Amino acid sequence: MALEILRDKNSPNHEKRPVAIELSNHFKEIMVDEYQDSNELQEQILTAITSGNNYFTVGDVKQSIYAFRQASPKLFIDKFNSYPLDDSADSKRIDLDNNFRSRGEVLNFCNKVFAPLMQPDMGGVEYDEKAALKVGDDKFKGDPKDYESEIIIATQDSEAMDELNIEDGDSLEALVVAKRIKELRADNFQVSYKDGDDRFLRPMKYSDVVILMSAVSGHGEKFVNILKEQGIPAYLAEETGFFDREEVQTVLSMLTVIDNPFNDIPLAAVLHSPMFGFSSNRLAQIRATDGDSLLYNCLLNYQKKDLLRI
Repeated sequence: MALEILRDKNSPNHEKRPVAIELSNHFKEIMVDEYQDSNELQEQILTAITSGNNYFTVGDVKQSIYAFRQASPKLFIDKFNSYPLDDSADSKRIDLDNNFRSRGEVLNFCNKVFAPLMQPDMGGVEYDEKAALKVGDDKFKGDPKDYESEIIIATQDSEAMDELNIEDGDSLEALVVAKRIKELRADNFQVSYKDGDDRFLRPMKYSDVVILMSAVSGHGEKFVNILKEQGIPAYLAEETGFFDREEVQTVLSMLTVIDNPFNDIPLAAVLHSPMFGFSSNRLAQIRATDGDSLLYNCLLNYQKKDLLRI
């Protein structure tokens, strides 16, 4: 409906309607971020309100992930391939290929991973020299001998996980990460730091380590708990409300259980929390003692049968 207001769909070239012309004269600039995720409808609406030379788009087709929402990366690719780099042209392509967020060691590793994977037949883009990540701040240099990139494969073996008293892949990954952090500390691993314009080396601190995760919600707390159990100080950089934090939710569940122990979900949450440390398997065994009863009754039956020792 927005497009019909702006363009006459019955005209040969979908000519602009008067309101579109008015808006074209009103806006000084039209700027679009994440352009690789635009679709044809959005493109028609936006071009209807441009004056012809005030349309600025920025994006990276390698980051296009919304095809299932009808995003059309071809819009980006067509302009990328057709726009010249000539300053005198009406439409110009500017390659923003300098990365100011990461060191060259990180960028070079990423380039080596992506170059063989990203090809025109997979994603519609070739990861060539123009697409590769480049160091934006050449003052932030390091000796390739001072870093290493490694891939650690942690196999989820049920028997081994039982011996370690862990239940899921997140906990296993966290143990592997904790082990590697301890090894780096024991080996006196050197990291660089900046003092004025000069850079120096010093032994690694815990605060030098950051763990990046594809999804933090539901996973990060497990990592933090395991790291703390291993003697490694850790915190979760996640924007959540006070009452959404796991420890607060646990206390609220405990208060609910004190008020009424027949609430199954809060009781299970408290038993599974670090307060009592019941594993999922143990809770399942308790619940199986009486499939038709509440969890609190099952807990009492389990204790009476001398299967639970407190």
